[in-house]
Amino acid sequence: MLHSRQFFGTLTIGLTLLLGLGACGSSGDQNSGGSLPNSPQGMQQVNLEVPGGMGDAKVSASRRLTVPSGFSIQVVARVAGARFMAVAPNGDVLVSQPGAGTIVRLVVKPGQAAQQNVFVSGLVMPHDMVFATVAGTTYLYVAVHDKVVRYAYTNGMIQASAAQTVVEGLPTGSSEDLRGSYAHYLKNIVISPDGSKLYVSVASETNADPKIDRPAMEGGSGVERGAIYEFNAAALGQKIAANAQPYARGVRNAEGLAFAPNSNDLWIAVMNRDDVRCPKGIDCTGDGKPDDGALIQSYVDKNPPDLIVKVKPGADYGWPYCNADPRAGVNNMPYLNDFENNADGKKFNCATAERATKGLGAHEAPLGLTFWRNGPAEFRNVMTVGLHGCWNCSTYVGYKVSYFPVNGGTIGAQRDLVTGWVTDTMNPGRKNCSEVQDKCWGRPVDMADMPDGSLLISDDYTGTIYRLYKK
Repeated sequence: MLHSRQFFGTLTIGLTLLLGLGACGSSGDQNSGGSLPNSPQGMQQVNLEVPGGMGDAKVSASRRLTVPSGFSIQVVARVAGARFMAVAPNGDVLVSQPGAGTIVRLVVKPGQAAQQNVFVSGLVMPHDMVFATVAGTTYLYVAVHDKVVRYAYTNGMIQASAAQTVVEGLPTGSSEDLRGSYAHYLKNIVISPDGSKLYVSVASETNADPKIDRPAMEGGSGVERGAIYEFNAAALGQKIAANAQPYARGVRNAEGLAFAPNSNDLWIAVMNRDDVRCPKGIDCTGDGKPDDGALIQSYVDKNPPDLIVKVKPGADYGWPYCNADPRAGVNNMPYLNDFENNADGKKFNCATAERATKGLGAHEAPLGLTFWRNGPAEFRNVMTVGLHGCWNCSTYVGYKVSYFPVNGGTIGAQRDLVTGWVTDTMNPGRKNCSEVQDKCWGRPVDMADMPDGSLLISDDYTGTIYRLYKK
């Protein structure tokens, strides 16, 4: 079983990069709490707008996507393996290509192909990026496989300046305790609103193995993974110590990190484990008998939910000892003991774990998390989440962009923003998109909030940047 659930392509540096994905399920919501704004009227299916020369067998004008009524969606760039995006102060868009080791600069022109050039090359697995003004200077911060670097930036730059290393020594497959293995190389970052703090997500190496990813809990040593770390955004040459205390822990693979508008609330999207076994004392088949430790596809399809978390400093969210239980709804879910790692609750008291804010459908595979600050009035400041999609379960779920209405520190129910990348939901052979052709033809990753109110969406499967806009 691949812990990270999906190959996304052949790396030009000669490696095959594993990405964190998920299994499947549904995401009912109860008890959203409070009066929440941003409730648009209806959805409509539209033809994808594809300017001349930008289409191919996967992406064409015959493709149809479902978007909010009054909106349309168009292709503005083709960028192979496109992952995370960052919008420069002047509106230029940078797109990471981990497999190629490059970051591409786009000048987006609605309705036509974006101008593009390589902004920086020669990096090892560049992933997340963020622009921030620190001590009066604007920088582009970039997370690569073993460090975070930054580049001084001025508007209109077409190539990066000299790199400065902010943090080094982040875990990679070459780390002594991993001995060449690391299923989740890719790093994600965010800068605090005041520009003082840098937060780095160090994802797990494994699907769910505490001996490797939570060494201190297991009597060992080494850098704890499945955690968020805090650093000084202005300092250079910082290192992560083997016994460093995370800002928050127990989050298997937090890809999307973002601060909510006009607040200091840090939100993350977390991909949870695969192939969870039935907890002790639980009837997972409905036959009235406990199914202790059994691996049951119908249970795997719905458990454990992926998570949206408003991070609390010092909190432990329980992974891999505890799994959120969505049976009573996806808000403030209690935990069940993980059968493989904590069946009797003796390793970790799951009642003490910090509860996640909200559950997504099980393993919809959230990647990017972006607040649509410049969106049209009905979407202003909503949280958008790119769901890369399940490939190893009985139906294809995810493969869409969801959003959550926001009211202060509260988010409402999960709602569809863009769907249609799945044309046939059935997946009896647990196969990925490349094996089934048109069952799933696109896999959204990240979103970028544009100054004109549109929202860009990256798709690493087709190598496409889409623009969702209000007509």
